[in-house]
Amino acid sequence: MVLSSIAPLFFLWGISGIDLFRWWCVALVAFPLAILPTICLWAREAIAVRDGDTAVLTIGTAEDRRGDIIAYLLALLLPFYRDSIDSGREFGAMVAALIMIIILFYRLNYHYINLLFAIRGYRVFMVHPPLSDSDYGSVQSITLITQRGGLRPNDKIVAYRISDTVYIERAS
Repeated sequence: MVLSSIAPLFFLWGISGIDLFRWWCVALVAFPLAILPTICLWAREAIAVRDGDTAVLTIGTAEDRRGDIIAYLLALLLPFYRDSIDSGREFGAMVAALIMIIILFYRLNYHYINLLFAIRGYRVFMVHPPLSDSDYGSVQSITLITQRGGLRPNDKIVAYRISDTVYIERAS
């Protein structure tokens, strides 16, 4: 999920190239890194739907995560802080920045932010169970990707499990 969330970055690198390498070498690496993780995410979603891997989520509280998009955009734009990458050191710094972004996205639970979900009209909510409910097991909160504009306390939502903490409610 992390690589699919930063797929647009790889796509931009594939288009713009890196001066240190020939365009086709960059494209040979960048475009698969942009496409394959997204295909894997779509496959995971399709497998969850096919297998009926659902859960009924009871909403306690829900936080709209639109503010996280600013951090997402800054993280995607960080590797473009230079006009061109024409030395080994600049390339190493770009790779190090990318590794840091991947680690931060994973550890800070930003892996759910995905441009393709936004294009499909989905919004992201951090959902906490009701205080008296232990539906989510030991998980304190989950991420729900849905096309709803908002969530109310005690709503019950049937959603497909994408990962242990990320669920998607698909339109009927």
